Amino acid sequence: MTKKLIIAIVAGIVFPLYAIAGQPSAQITHGPYLQNLSEDEVTVVWTTDKPCKSWVEFSKKEAGKSFYSQSPRKAYASQDGLYCVDTLHRVTVKGLEKNTTYFYRVLSQEVKELRAYRPVMGSVVSTDIWKKPLTFTTLDNHRETLSMVMVNDIHGNNELQKKLLGMAPPQDFDMVLFCGDMCSHINRQSDIFTSFLNTSIELFAAQKPFVYARGNHETRGAYARNFSRYLAGPNGKFYYAFTYGPVRFIVLDCGEDKPDTDVEYSELIDFDSYMLEQKDWLSREIDNPEFKNASYRVVISHIPFTKGGWYGSERLRKQLLSLLEQAQIDLMLSGHEHAFGFSDKGNAASFPIIVNSNNSVLTLFASNHSLKVQVKQEDGKILLVEERDGTWSLPGGWVDVNQTVKTNTEKEVLEEAGLEVEAVRLLALQDRNLHNRPPYAYNVYKAFVLCEIKGGSFRPNIETQGSAYFALDELPPLSEDKVTREQIVLCFEAVQADDWVVPFD
Repeated sequence: MTKKLIIAIVAGIVFPLYAIAGQPSAQITHGPYLQNLSEDEVTVVWTTDKPCKSWVEFSKKEAGKSFYSQSPRKAYASQDGLYCVDTLHRVTVKGLEKNTTYFYRVLSQEVKELRAYRPVMGSVVSTDIWKKPLTFTTLDNHRETLSMVMVNDIHGNNELQKKLLGMAPPQDFDMVLFCGDMCSHINRQSDIFTSFLNTSIELFAAQKPFVYARGNHETRGAYARNFSRYLAGPNGKFYYAFTYGPVRFIVLDCGEDKPDTDVEYSELIDFDSYMLEQKDWLSREIDNPEFKNASYRVVISHIPFTKGGWYGSERLRKQLLSLLEQAQIDLMLSGHEHAFGFSDKGNAASFPIIVNSNNSVLTLFASNHSLKVQVKQEDGKILLVEERDGTWSLPGGWVDVNQTVKTNTEKEVLEEAGLEVEAVRLLALQDRNLHNRPPYAYNVYKAFVLCEIKGGSFRPNIETQGSAYFALDELPPLSEDKVTREQIVLCFEAVQADDWVVPFD
């Protein structure tokens, strides 16, 4: 009898232990990535496939010392005295020293059963601290310089995101800004990560935070109302302000581009009221001493405050422009239009507005004495203008008697494409009748010139009705009496070659 009882007890103990041990542990599915970095804190975000209790371990990175040279500190996600149990984890690490680099790792422990008494806990999963330790560096708001890179409107095109950030690697800059519409819509959690976040984490976001300005497309979809849990500012909103070196940034939440009553939204949005909420906040922000004392004040808005835009742009102008002009803003950075645009101060507003396209990367450099912006176009695109008959050609025209090839090129691009450019290099010189049809009764030489964009945006005119950038494999119908595919190919080859020799007939 005793023997049978022992066997029964052993069997009863072994089976449940085996069942628990045999179950797969929780896994980190996305992240970590960094948000809302300041002088003394940072928020770390990641997801798991099962509900977990989660925390961050961190320690100073010092010369010759490892993560465990000192006992790491811990920070937990908690609310109302309870550690959070969830699949999305946001842990704010506080009490940091400014301008200091820290090792960190994230840890999650599965909560198998959240009983009222004695919850059932699973194993702990964490990021690696040995082979590839993660780090972050806190800010110094009194530093004298700032460098920033900005991308926008990729709409889930990860390859485009990689190309653009390859032109201006985030590791070479202090700050990364995504100016909206990185997603086309958000129907589920995975849309956020597959659109751009996974690529961002792969490239830089586990060790360098990015700033996010919500675009109008990111208000759309079944999961859009959860977007703030992943990317909101330090106040839990998509409108906020922060200081980085000599610049005070104001990030605005632009809302949708059409009226709230538009049939597309099925009476499910209220951005008219939301804009009044932002207006109240902005009126307080511009009285903030930190705002007033900044060397430069830069506004970020996905939809630009330009004249003649859709309802969303006009709503922004009506509710917020007067406050911004009162506050003596130095610059506005925007996206949304999928084309480069520049509005100088005194035109649409008392401050300049730069609209970055979806195939270019914008870089900003600031010191206490200067603010400089550069825009680099994605390789493999060429500017064409749309003729009145619907065909496309390179901007150009006859050289006037009082112009040089250089000055006339700059004049024609301004007239036909609305862009201020500098003609920098001759690419080819051709006898037109040898390359274009039909032949003329007289000889004409065509000069192909490389230009750098300095500003401006397309304006309809008597010669052209549109402009756009095209890759070689997506050329529209061409006005072949002016330009052929072979001539465009020649331009691509000239720009890509390091030792180009100018061909001439």
